[in-house]
Amino acid sequence: MRAARWFVGCGMALLWVSGCSDEGATPQVPPNYFPMAIGNWWVYAGVELDTAGNELPALQWRDSLVVVAPMAIGGKQGYQVVTYRDSLPWDTTIMATEGGKLYVYFDGQLSANIPLPAPRGWVLFADPTASAWVAWDTTVTGFPVELPGLPQGLTASGTFRWSGQRGGTLSLELKGRSVVAQEWAMTVTFSGDVFLGPLKVGTAQFRLAIRLWAAEGIGIVRRVDEPARVVLSVQALGQQQFAFNGQRLTLVDYAVR
Repeated sequence: MRAARWFVGCGMALLWVSGCSDEGATPQVPPNYFPMAIGNWWVYAGVELDTAGNELPALQWRDSLVVVAPMAIGGKQGYQVVTYRDSLPWDTTIMATEGGKLYVYFDGQLSANIPLPAPRGWVLFADPTASAWVAWDTTVTGFPVELPGLPQGLTASGTFRWSGQRGGTLSLELKGRSVVAQEWAMTVTFSGDVFLGPLKVGTAQFRLAIRLWAAEGIGIVRRVDEPARVVLSVQALGQQQFAFNGQRLTLVDYAVR
């Protein structure tokens, strides 16, 4: 399972709206940017991006996301969302929505292609009520550094930080209608030291950014995974850079209820 390759009285109300309502006023309903119901599906046209962010026209595909079943995990009621790539099962992501917010469940792995740790549990990916937030900020120690051309036995220790930010809006045509999509960005960074056994031999930096645009009542209409980069400065090796391609997904068809 991976994600990427997906109180009482006024105090409670403050979690979702800007303040207390007058008695008798109509409660505000949070926007439904991420409709979750069994049978909902979305089809995306995907294209790979090189390490500079340019399209690679020869590397294109179709992703279909289908909400297949409810799943309670980690204290939240979520849904299993299966990704089909060119009609073949590709991945399963656990998602949940609360008060218009989107949460994604991680199992400790960032992705199959990037050998870095991730949270174990729910991560807040999009929040219509906040301009910025920190989803995960933690110190990790001794995780293996396994990248091509590096010596065996290297480990890294440092700080991972996942931060979210609400962006602007995007107007686009979708299935013959004009829609307005809200942007969110999730940025993952690592900064730390590299060790060979107990000896510090260098430093490491990592950055990955994922941008989502979602339209109310429709779901995610565009996603961009920006090219990721790891920069290592290791004694006797100098500075080593490792780049990972990105991707862009654009919604072409959907059915939600």
